[in-house]
Amino acid sequence: MGTVYRVQNENGKGPYRVGLSGVSAELYDALRTHQKPTHPRPRYDGCNFMLKENMLCGFESMESLRTWFNKHELKLMRQSGFEIHTLYNVEIVATLSRQVIFTK
Repeated sequence: MGTVYRVQNENGKGPYRVGLSGVSAELYDALRTHQKPTHPRPRYDGCNFMLKENMLCGFESMESLRTWFNKHELKLMRQSGFEIHTLYNVEIVATLSRQVIFTK
């Protein structure tokens, strides 16, 4: 069991999972630019399996989270109902180069 840091809304969904209707247009545009190599999807970050519905992405440190999301993006996410959460006692399924895959 481990601890991860994750940005999510009150329903446990991250900013990439809610779609355009769940975020402001400005946040959507900011997150849309997240691509490899700096913001790779799990499969481009070393994940060699298909993610299941119960698997989520997060970070093993607050520093990694703040490297992935800049201050402006975090501000936009807060305005759209997302907060940084520290999740304890999660099962870390894979540690990738920039992020972790886990289940609650």
